[in-house]
Amino acid sequence: MQTVYLEGNLAKFGSKWETSCNTIGEILRLIECQTPGFRKHLIDAHEAGIEYQIKRGEELLDEDELLLNLNDEDIVITELPAGADGVKKIFAAIVLVVL
Repeated sequence: MQTVYLEGNLAKFGSKWETSCNTIGEILRLIECQTPGFRKHLIDAHEAGIEYQIKRGEELLDEDELLLNLNDEDIVITELPAGADGVKKIFAAIVLVVL
């Protein structure tokens, strides 16, 4: 079981989630099923150039790791402003996983 924290504008969909999901995709689908407008928010954010960073414990995940099984470490999904530099940005993979 892990705790998932949503930060930034995502927090309006619940800032803290307790889950026993195996992948980031399962986490996003869980949130989508429980909170109306989550998918639309992600799509609108993508169109506005907003991206996201995902941390598992202290480790930033890259696109290749989004489909791997998770441990019980906390997950933090943070919204990054459009054009943020110097930070790993992951969004295309998130949209593909959710859609």
